[in-house]
Amino acid sequence: MSTRSNIGYVEDGKAKVVYCHSDGYLEWNGKLLFKHFNSLEKAKEIVVLGDLSFLEEKLYPSDGIEHSFDKRESGVTVACHRDRGEELEINEYEVSKTNPLEDLKKLNSFTIEYVYIFYQNQWWVKHISVNHFVLLKDELNKLKD
Repeated sequence: MSTRSNIGYVEDGKAKVVYCHSDGYLEWNGKLLFKHFNSLEKAKEIVVLGDLSFLEEKLYPSDGIEHSFDKRESGVTVACHRDRGEELEINEYEVSKTNPLEDLKKLNSFTIEYVYIFYQNQWWVKHISVNHFVLLKDELNKLKD
């Protein structure tokens, strides 16, 4: 079974969020986001792709390399729209400018285990089992212990 997640960012009272079907747990998506996508610009690059089958350290295939869901370039993200021909899906939410993470707690559901949001120049994460967001770097540090 896949570990599903949502990935997005907050800017100017709006959150833009996409779904990621596989590997949403801290040890994969969490580490990739923190290591390779640790800026607002990088978070936006993820979201503009729309929903994802899975996240990898690179968002785009190399020039001249065939990349699709069925024939993947190693280490490259698979996006549902670009690589599977599905509709482009990007969710947008109006959020409080003072505490947007409170508004985004509802993004966890029965099937979404992790929510990753880039806000205030850092990644935040919420697991379905808790009722608040925490800093991703703190959760990743716990994994080292």
